[in-house]
Amino acid sequence: MLRIASIADPANPHKVGFCPTGPAAVDVDVAGSYAYVTDWMNGLQVISVVDPTQPELVGYYRVPAGSHGVSQNGDFEFVTGYDTTVHAISAVSPKTPVEVGHYRLPVLGVLRLEAVGDYVYVTNNEGGLRILQYCARSAGNAARGPATGEPWLDHRARRAVPAGNRKPRPLRRRLAARHQRAQGARPEARC
Repeated sequence: MLRIASIADPANPHKVGFCPTGPAAVDVDVAGSYAYVTDWMNGLQVISVVDPTQPELVGYYRVPAGSHGVSQNGDFEFVTGYDTTVHAISAVSPKTPVEVGHYRLPVLGVLRLEAVGDYVYVTNNEGGLRILQYCARSAGNAARGPATGEPWLDHRARRAVPAGNRKPRPLRRRLAARHQRAQGARPEARC
């Protein structure tokens, strides 16, 4: 259920409206006059909040394996599915949201995500962070991501090691030189 509260007086917040969403609402993101709610069983639900006292369900997209997190960015809602998939859903027409792409992560338990610019930051219960680059221009027919033909590029985040916890292992010169050559030869991923 989506519940809307007024915080005009922060010392006395109070409920002003609600909208039933299903038995398992998990996350919400508000953009403009719409609230985008993910419900484990009912997928992405689009709720008009033009009048916060009378929110109204206006559209939905059923995510095949259930949905968890949601983050709005531009014309897209990015939704994590319980099957480790990140879905890009066009929110141009809130009454009829349409999936325009998806990316299945090679990890278990996708939990949360945040979309900023061309990037979608995704956490999972294996303790990792994946950074996906969604090339909206690619979704329309331009150059697509490497090998997959999809408009997604996957940038794997490296784990940070706090200073003093572990001494760095020395690399042999040959391996270090090979690594530098590989880094220099790799083209930068661009949309």
